[in-house]
Amino acid sequence: MHIILLLSFVLSLSPAYADVYLNQGMEEYTPITDAVTMKGNIKILGSTRLEPFAIAWGKDFRKFYKKIKFDIKAAGSSTAPPKLTEDKIHIAAMSRAMTEEELDKFHTEKGYYPLKLQVALDAVAVYVHRKNPIKSITLTELDAIFSQQRNCGETQAISHWRDLGWPYGKDIQLFGHTKKSGAHKVFKKMALCKGKFKENIPKMIYQDELLHSISMNRYSIGYSSLNLTTSYSIKALLLARQAYFPAYFPSEKNIASGAYPLTRYLHLYLNKVPNQALSPPLYEFIKFVLSKQGQALVEQNGAIPMTPHLVGMELLKLQ
Repeated sequence: MHIILLLSFVLSLSPAYADVYLNQGMEEYTPITDAVTMKGNIKILGSTRLEPFAIAWGKDFRKFYKKIKFDIKAAGSSTAPPKLTEDKIHIAAMSRAMTEEELDKFHTEKGYYPLKLQVALDAVAVYVHRKNPIKSITLTELDAIFSQQRNCGETQAISHWRDLGWPYGKDIQLFGHTKKSGAHKVFKKMALCKGKFKENIPKMIYQDELLHSISMNRYSIGYSSLNLTTSYSIKALLLARQAYFPAYFPSEKNIASGAYPLTRYLHLYLNKVPNQALSPPLYEFIKFVLSKQGQALVEQNGAIPMTPHLVGMELLKLQ
């Protein structure tokens, strides 16, 4: 619905005006003329996945605006919506979309919905120990491994590696994230078909802790944000939607095309009053995030940059 409305708005513009916004894409960011005088404080809270992005964006943005200060904290995506609603932060950084409940609470308090910006493409990867001989897995198998209910269709629970084709394997050791994590909610929705996780799965806030745990146990499996440059003794599995479907590695091509099943966007939410402009520091910061420099930092931190067309669509939302 939001995309349809946005496209309708674009089509209502004059051809020349629409081309400016939809084709400006990955332009270099150019600071405003009085950059030396602009000051302010930008508070960002939310996803641990987005923390290194926010730090990198803030660092490079301050090269243009030395009087802008950043307060960046990461405690999980779910911690951000309440603080945005309470005006305690300027940006809610989330590795998932806000839930209907979170949006409704904001709307009840403000009378309008927060501005949602997609700033990068990413994926939730499924990791096992590097010496695990299994190369691929399906979403239905993951559901049978991690969930209590098996909403995705498997008739039997899976608890031993032999059920997946490793005859010399042992019982499967599971690792996951806390409920505050965006990866947790994405995995629950897409891999568990909104089912309940099994009890007693070790739950971790930070990715490094989870990947380290998998690397220390040859019979383990876990899910987390995409990280293909880690030094831990792990590997990401190819993933298929179900049996007899093609399995895809979480590569840039497969994520950008949507072929990889656990693809997601990374989001920034702002409290933008309808028909009112953002404050100059926030407006310029978002423009920087969606610029050529900002998207280069996305790639440097292991996610997939937005396409020029998608960047143009997001920039339209600032008007």
